[in-house]
Amino acid sequence: MMALALWVLRRFLSWGVVVASFFIVTLVAGTEYYCFHRQAFGRPAPLAVVAFRVEVALLVWSFVASILLVPKTIKYLPNADEIAEQARGLHLMLPSGSLHPEDVLQWCKICRSYKPPRAHHCSQCNCCVTKMDHHCPWVNNCVHVGNQKAFFLFVLYVPIACAHSAAMMSPFALNVLLRRKKTISTFDTAVGIWCLTACAALVLVVGYLMKEQGVSLRYNMTPIEGYIVDKAETRRVNRTPSIPSFTYPYDLGFRRNVWEVFGHSAATCFLPTACPFRVYWPVLHGCSQFDLTMEQLSQKSEKALSSKQVVVLRTFNGRSLARRVVFCIPQIMHLGCCATLACPCVEPALDIAKGDTLVVSRFEKYWMFGRKKEQSATDYQPTGWFPRKLVKSLGDEPLPYPELAPMRGSWELPVRKAGEGRKELNDADIAFGTAFVFFDGARFRYRFSKEAFSVRKEPQTGVCSLNGVALVSRSLTELKWADGETWVRYSSGAAGANRKRGAC
Repeated sequence: MMALALWVLRRFLSWGVVVASFFIVTLVAGTEYYCFHRQAFGRPAPLAVVAFRVEVALLVWSFVASILLVPKTIKYLPNADEIAEQARGLHLMLPSGSLHPEDVLQWCKICRSYKPPRAHHCSQCNCCVTKMDHHCPWVNNCVHVGNQKAFFLFVLYVPIACAHSAAMMSPFALNVLLRRKKTISTFDTAVGIWCLTACAALVLVVGYLMKEQGVSLRYNMTPIEGYIVDKAETRRVNRTPSIPSFTYPYDLGFRRNVWEVFGHSAATCFLPTACPFRVYWPVLHGCSQFDLTMEQLSQKSEKALSSKQVVVLRTFNGRSLARRVVFCIPQIMHLGCCATLACPCVEPALDIAKGDTLVVSRFEKYWMFGRKKEQSATDYQPTGWFPRKLVKSLGDEPLPYPELAPMRGSWELPVRKAGEGRKELNDADIAFGTAFVFFDGARFRYRFSKEAFSVRKEPQTGVCSLNGVALVSRSLTELKWADGETWVRYSSGAAGANRKRGAC
């Protein structure tokens, strides 16, 4: 019992929760003071009083539920059978064999487990959070699948209660503006102005947050997932237009999206109850559980190939970045005026020391975003921003398997009839008579599908495999797999000859 009490106390002893609680308490106390103890300004109707107190009770309930409903953590280590069951709908056009979890899921180096579909690691909560929206400092918690309903109701009840409070305090405002009551004390005036100003500010700020949560609820898409979808559309339009358009698999329509969060019961619709935890989600017809995670893997693969390595020339303390922004004279002397003004204050900064090797994935004019180079495959390094003038470029980040670099490019693989081969075919493949795959040095992606699969190298034997099938031999023009299939390098000038050579 003592441990539970200490845990609850730690949840509430956060600067964001304390500030939010201060606003709630002062607004409720100010409204009660003016409406029910200062009779000179008039007393509101009894029905308005009851409605306001019900709104406050629901607001406080939702606030407390948003704080205490913490993310549920699990060790997600699925086996091959579970992956195959949930991967139905993927058009596998790669060598046969069971899917490996690494092909469709992301591995979390901190939690030492795979990230479930729609899960992201939160550095504040220090765990992988399912359906993570964002980490909200005002509730000292992540907005996730468990407290999404409670948080939405919280940001809904705050503007409603504040608008109701301002309406009930309108007689005071009229008396002050029209100077009908010349005996209003300085204390009454200060409290009234504070309450009305805070009500107006909260209606605007929290109302905007409510609008954002409404959009997330409408499309069943968190801001993180929206960012992934935007990148998926951008890379297809600007970089690789031959990839089919990406379909977000979790948007089931307005009614089903709302039911998924609020439930079907009208009695508990506006009560901040917990949403059930789940690993797998309802998806659109023709989609699978891993469409979004595989799109993330493809995006990270492209980002890794475009990453650069830099070496640090001077030490930089990222933890004191906020202090340097406030007292900007040392910052200007250390980095310059332009770099100080362009400082990314919202996202974290990275501590770097002279001689460190960094891997950069995002580039700005005065700042770079990246991480320290891992010493091993299981090593985890935090990410953050650091000044561009303090580092020197070393070139591109090396591929995971340098010996496979000559294999980069397009390849043809033969198409077999249904029932004879080891892959599902679509109309586009049959029309062309040949399937095309592209290898970027780390992952294979095929032409008429959205999925991409990583090449894996067995540590014991050193043999490279793809989707469970070993690569027997390779050359600049031909790849031979253990299942007897041969892939031929694609050449637009010799397409017909390549198709004949690739037949099994």
